[in-house]
Amino acid sequence: MEILKTQITEQSIKIIPRVLQTDVHLYLVDKEQESNVIDLDVTGVIENEFLTIPITANFFKEGRKYHIEITDLSGVRLWMGLAMCTDKTDLQNYKIYE
Repeated sequence: MEILKTQITEQSIKIIPRVLQTDVHLYLVDKEQESNVIDLDVTGVIENEFLTIPITANFFKEGRKYHIEITDLSGVRLWMGLAMCTDKTDLQNYKIYE
């Protein structure tokens, strides 16, 4: 599970993809309001077997969950997961209830 903030400035997620490559396609959708979508090609940064992908959106809301899928530019899935949006700083004590 990735953690996103409610900020509208650029933030990033750090993942371990199936294949390390920098040019990828990012698909992110709000699980509560499916009209909130990011669907675009982005360039990430590879560092120590991790791929860091920049994300910018103005619809992140506290407590919401987001589905994220990263594919290569031909559509082959490299990574898929969930993100939770929170500005809390005590993440070790934060519980997610589904």
